[in-house]
Amino acid sequence: MAACATCTTRHPDVPLKLRFVGTVSAGVQEQIREVGLGKHTEFVPFVPHDESVGYLLRSTALLMAIPDVAHNFGILPGKVFEYLASNKPIICIGPVGSDADNLLEECGAGRALPYDTYSGMLDHLDSLFAAWRINSNLDLPAINHAQYSRRALTQKLAKLIK
Repeated sequence: MAACATCTTRHPDVPLKLRFVGTVSAGVQEQIREVGLGKHTEFVPFVPHDESVGYLLRSTALLMAIPDVAHNFGILPGKVFEYLASNKPIICIGPVGSDADNLLEECGAGRALPYDTYSGMLDHLDSLFAAWRINSNLDLPAINHAQYSRRALTQKLAKLIK
């Protein structure tokens, strides 16, 4: 959160809005307040799935956090596939070299940023802010995620079963 707060100072012309849809822990909400991002943050309570997809598609970039727990290299949140289908840049906070990191890099949608690399997060956010200034639509070109669609995965499973 601190890197986002620094970016609001470095890039006051960029209208940063953090939107969290669904349940957000009290700890995360407190961190947001502590670093002064309260006025840049919107908390949307739980909404139906189709409405949450609408929020996702109206976003400029997406945040995906992998829990900082033991053996987290294999954690791949289910929402990653919807994130990939949105063609939005994905900011992943998690272990480098993890399954999530490898998937994002393979699809050209982002990369994992380690939990404790403030400077790396800041550099990444700075580059997104700079790109936004050039074109506020940061949608990615057709990325290589079709192989992970439900249809493609079901076809692969059917072939394995045969």
